[in-house]
Amino acid sequence: MMAKTTKAQKHALEARDAAGESARAAKQALRDIPGSVPKSDRRKVKGAIRDAKHVSKTSKRAVRRDAAAVTAEAEAATKRLRKTLASAKRAARLADPSHRETTATSGSAAEQAELGAMTVAELRLKAKDAGLTGYSSLAKADLLALFAKPGA
Repeated sequence: MMAKTTKAQKHALEARDAAGESARAAKQALRDIPGSVPKSDRRKVKGAIRDAKHVSKTSKRAVRRDAAAVTAEAEAATKRLRKTLASAKRAARLADPSHRETTATSGSAAEQAELGAMTVAELRLKAKDAGLTGYSSLAKADLLALFAKPGA
């Protein structure tokens, strides 16, 4: 006679399966990222995929033994995988030469809104491409003000 599955065990099994599905989706997403992903980021994503796959192969016996630990491990692996994949996508986007704009920014509202949506790293890259100096230690607000100046 089989023991009845508890709610915690069901949750652990669902988290385990979700980790496996995330690993499969991340593997495909890594292939589909436009541009080239830096080697270090690619390695990190592949490591996170391996971790998620490993968790997804956790046996039902292990789930029955310690459902809470399996759930925590699966959720942590899935979270790490999503985070590293997002980081790799951002790195590929920043490395893409078509992403970099070398034109000077005038200061229209639309351009300022576009700049406001950028990260500090993207703003610094834009400042570098524009040939500006003294931008490396500036905060986002200061970088935005730098681009708002005429001739920036």
